[in-house]
Amino acid sequence: MPKLLPADLLERVRAELAAMSDGIAIENLSVRLASLVSRRSLQRRLADWVAAGHIRAEGSKKGRRYFLPV
Repeated sequence: MPKLLPADLLERVRAELAAMSDGIAIENLSVRLASLVSRRSLQRRLADWVAAGHIRAEGSKKGRRYFLPV
């Protein structure tokens, strides 16, 4: 059975992004949220949220960083 993700996951991610003015890489974000979500699930959610405009991303591959929208 798949692990249920917290309903407030987006808010928790946005709180982490707000604390990091220069953005945050998925490596750091996944460590901070390890007790809530797996890295792969986080990657999927981040991609969905970027597409929906809830957060923004800059860079590619290992250099990709996530920010709050402007």
